[in-house]
Amino acid sequence: MVYLDYNATTPIDPRVKEWVVGVMDRVYGNASSVQYRAGQEAAELVEEAHERVAALVKAAPRSVVFTSGASEAATLAILGAVLARRDSRPSVVVGATEHKAVIAAAHMAAELSGGEVRQAPVLPDGRIDLEQLRRLVDGSTALVTVMAANNETGALAPVQEVADVCCSAGALFFCDVTQAAGKTDVDLDAWRVDLAVLSSHKVYGPKGAGALIAPRT
Repeated sequence: MVYLDYNATTPIDPRVKEWVVGVMDRVYGNASSVQYRAGQEAAELVEEAHERVAALVKAAPRSVVFTSGASEAATLAILGAVLARRDSRPSVVVGATEHKAVIAAAHMAAELSGGEVRQAPVLPDGRIDLEQLRRLVDGSTALVTVMAANNETGALAPVQEVADVCCSAGALFFCDVTQAAGKTDVDLDAWRVDLAVLSSHKVYGPKGAGALIAPRT
């Protein structure tokens, strides 16, 4: 078999596998138990991981929260952000070509908050229709979700322009950077992204590891 669907998942890089197995063999401490050396060593590795992920997307290490993958991270981010603002901003605007996990989380959040999900169409080239997006985002919008790079088409989003729309309306900007990280330059601070997610198995890492990043908190 010739496997070509690396946007779905990548095999683990042999160097990553060797490093992960090595860590599992030699580091067995609890990273929360820093009263002794075994725990301290584990905590140092966790902090190093925060720094590496943060550097990949140009964010602060403290803004990185590890999860089991991008889908879990997206659910946590979207539910948390929308429910926190449900009294005044119960609705969500999603790009039409977002990942199914993002769309599902948006619908769940809107249902729980008493709001609605508005779908922003894309242009023939797969990029978000900014004119339509501006019409859909208003004072009731808690969150706007537009992925940085599409997993099916490869289209790159105009993230700076999406951020302008969000900032003008006071909405949070959620950006799935799973397909962009490691393949193109990602700068969450410069992009003014409020919440982002990624997954290691898209970039030659192990499955079951992802991150939620909140660079503007």
